[in-house]
Amino acid sequence: MLKRTLILFFTILVGIGGGVYFLGPAYLKRKINLFVYSSMRLEGNYDKIKIESFDPLKIDISNISAKKNKDFYFSIKKLNVEMNLKDILKNWDNKSVKFQLLVDGFNVFYKDVPVPGTEKPTELPKNVSAEAAANMRDYLKASYGINELDLLVKVGKFDYQVQMSAGAYRLTGNNTTLKISNLETPIEFSLNSYLYSDANLGPLSKTYVPINIQSQFTVKNAVANILKSEFQIAGIKNTFNGLVSLKNMDFDTTLKTHIPNIEALDFLKTYKDKFPVSDARGAVTLDMVMRGNVNNLLATQIKGILNLTSFEAKAKYKTTDASAQGPINLDMSTSFVLTNLVPSISTATWKLRLDNCTLAYKDMFLKDAGVNLSSEGTVSYITNLNIERFKLLFHTLDVSAKGFASYDRSSDISFTVKPFKLQDFKKFLPNNKDHDISGDVEVDAQIKGFLTQPKNLSVNIKKVQASNVKYFLKYRNDKVALEGPVSFNFLGVLALESAQVLKGSITGNSDLTSLVVTQDKQILKTNTDPFKLNWVIQAHNGRLNIEKLNVNTFLSSFVVSGRPPIAPDDTFDLKLNLENLNWKKAKAYLPVNEWLNTVADMSNKGTIQVQGKLDPFEIQHSKWHLNTDLETTITALAMPFNFHLSNNKPTGASPTPEPHLTIAPAFIKDKELLKTVRWNHKVNIQKVTFKDSPAQFQNIALTANLHNSKLTMAGEIGYIFKGKMAFSDVIIPLVETDPKINFKMTSANLSFSPLVEFVLPEYKDLISGVSNFTVEGQTKMPGTLNFKKDLVAKGNFVIPVSEVHTLNLINEVKQKFASIKDFGVPSMVPVKNLGASTKSEFEIKNLTLQLNKFNATIRGGDELNLDGQVKFDLDSNINAALKLVSVPVHGEFMMANKSASGHLEIPIIIQGNLMQPKWSFAGNTVEKMTQNFI
Repeated sequence: MLKRTLILFFTILVGIGGGVYFLGPAYLKRKINLFVYSSMRLEGNYDKIKIESFDPLKIDISNISAKKNKDFYFSIKKLNVEMNLKDILKNWDNKSVKFQLLVDGFNVFYKDVPVPGTEKPTELPKNVSAEAAANMRDYLKASYGINELDLLVKVGKFDYQVQMSAGAYRLTGNNTTLKISNLETPIEFSLNSYLYSDANLGPLSKTYVPINIQSQFTVKNAVANILKSEFQIAGIKNTFNGLVSLKNMDFDTTLKTHIPNIEALDFLKTYKDKFPVSDARGAVTLDMVMRGNVNNLLATQIKGILNLTSFEAKAKYKTTDASAQGPINLDMSTSFVLTNLVPSISTATWKLRLDNCTLAYKDMFLKDAGVNLSSEGTVSYITNLNIERFKLLFHTLDVSAKGFASYDRSSDISFTVKPFKLQDFKKFLPNNKDHDISGDVEVDAQIKGFLTQPKNLSVNIKKVQASNVKYFLKYRNDKVALEGPVSFNFLGVLALESAQVLKGSITGNSDLTSLVVTQDKQILKTNTDPFKLNWVIQAHNGRLNIEKLNVNTFLSSFVVSGRPPIAPDDTFDLKLNLENLNWKKAKAYLPVNEWLNTVADMSNKGTIQVQGKLDPFEIQHSKWHLNTDLETTITALAMPFNFHLSNNKPTGASPTPEPHLTIAPAFIKDKELLKTVRWNHKVNIQKVTFKDSPAQFQNIALTANLHNSKLTMAGEIGYIFKGKMAFSDVIIPLVETDPKINFKMTSANLSFSPLVEFVLPEYKDLISGVSNFTVEGQTKMPGTLNFKKDLVAKGNFVIPVSEVHTLNLINEVKQKFASIKDFGVPSMVPVKNLGASTKSEFEIKNLTLQLNKFNATIRGGDELNLDGQVKFDLDSNINAALKLVSVPVHGEFMMANKSASGHLEIPIIIQGNLMQPKWSFAGNTVEKMTQNFI
């Protein structure tokens, strides 16, 4: 079969030669391109094909290119094939095959390459049986009569670019070969190349890293045996050997990297600017055994041992914040296992010395050369972290730890800090070089139990002590700067078992008075503003109890006592006694808010008690109760709104446009936050003013209670419009958008003219007098979109003595009668304001005032009764009934029309703006009276 195939191949070559000669190269190229596309879906092309000879057969093809899409294409500058076809045909039963493939200028681009282990399974070609893989010589001899094979595949210059999810890489090189000299000798493979990546090769990124491979392997019994493989990466030599099964693609390989002299590595000199150390020396060994399957590389198990012996180097690390300069000494040994990309450490030991290394962090820390700094220890991590030994020595600081920590098992960790003096560390703190630092510190503690169940931990803090500590703090970020000396004392002993305090005592004090706080170049706290803390905490009935926490600051002074939580879901009961509040200072620390700016100054005192249980995941939704009993005195309150019901100018003036108003947002957005809060608050306000209003309220005393997220207020205004006012049942829902506010008010002896000016400033001269009224209703927040629209109220008022300065309706009616020719007496009509004693019921709804049972009794016995509507712009539609005692008419006319009460009763209609109203007699009133007189 093979013989016939080769004869056919030879015949085709002769045919190609004839075709090229008779039909021309263009016709041949077109046929080959069509064949390549139909079989491989590649858009291929080449420059020319040339048959150099037929014995041996030599074919040259130049400038080959192929493209599948924009994500895959390749090109070959020159391809040469050589084969001893004549010898094969002559010695068919005992043939020796010699085949060479030479490629030069091979360029490949491949995008979206699959991650190893996720592509399709690797399998042997269908026409290569397991029998062939088991014994290649016997198979070739029996099946094809091949007695010997001489194969050479050589790639000259190549450039392979690949893009995958892990990043982009480029591999370039020269003289890559695959060689089989004969069937008895190992297969040889060599690669000389450089690897490049912008960001995925660590310190060697953006550098062409040399990679060289020399490998020999054999294939026997369906196994590829890697006899000897040496590859170098950046000059580091590695040896590789092992077995790969050609049946199921399992592999068992060994990698060894031995560097007896790190200083001899040329790449450290070549790429010295790429590493944070220089002048490295010492020895490194890495031995790894890798077992897995080619079709699932991610599940490969890797066992290894890494040793770093007598490693020395000079650190040259520097950033804007930190630096490390000087010698590093390190000995390290690590045994590790990596399975399914999950690491575990059988054992790791280290000994690190940085005695002569200079370390710095900003201007906060500086360790010069010659100061002892070392660490050593032994740890392991398989499923738990086991700390067999940990030691850190820094000057006179001695820290040690041991034990084990686990996520799903009980842990046991102990750590100690031996007594040391802070003054010994002043030289390491540049901020404090001109300031005192002193104190003694000591720690001895142990933690046992499940770290995932803090409530059930056993904690034994045998001693934590910081005595007479003085330190100069200097901290700055983009917004806040802290600078100045601080001092504190602390002594703690604590033993916990499952959230029960077996013993405990924490005492101490701190003084931050001299600390200066600056924000955005504004000094919020000076070095004379007091800031002191003093605390005593003792164990009591199995719980910690704050016997006292005195806080005396420039913002406030208060005392905290009670039972704090000692676990994330523990119960607590704390009480705060507030002694004073420096509002002017405190306001600078609060977020900008127009309501905060309304308060000029205030003082506070009282108690706040909070009880409950914290939810460690959602603190704002914890089950807690807040009870308060506070008293606040405010000197002046400038409200950012007013109670104007209309801002139209009087008739004849141009109207003022309404300001842009919005719906009021909820005071508190979280509807669950205040459900369990009970707030009792007494407030005294000396003076309240309103935006764009001359009104002033003085001597206000009120009580405020918060319950079920609603604020209820009641109290008295001692001075309002020259009178007094009491209010009650003022209810404000704090968690609702555009909240509906209920209210009740009762006044005494209010001056009516400034009251009218307060709500209708354009009509302040409408009426004067002293009034008493009661009103009950509801509305929305003043100064918001729906304040006027949703105002609904009912009430009544009494004005014992009043004067109307716009329309004296009674005078005008009398003048009208006086002007009637047949019975009027003009000389009897006086000219004056309308003075009366007034009372009325009223309703407010839909921007309209409804007057009900309005009665004004005028001096002399005349009466005015009104029933009708007045809109907020004073546009009116009112039915009036006058009862007149004296009218400028002849006596006979009066006698003919007076009522049983002795009054002349006249129905009137009033319409238009009350500042310049129009009135008329209802119906044919005058005609009827005239008829009665006649």
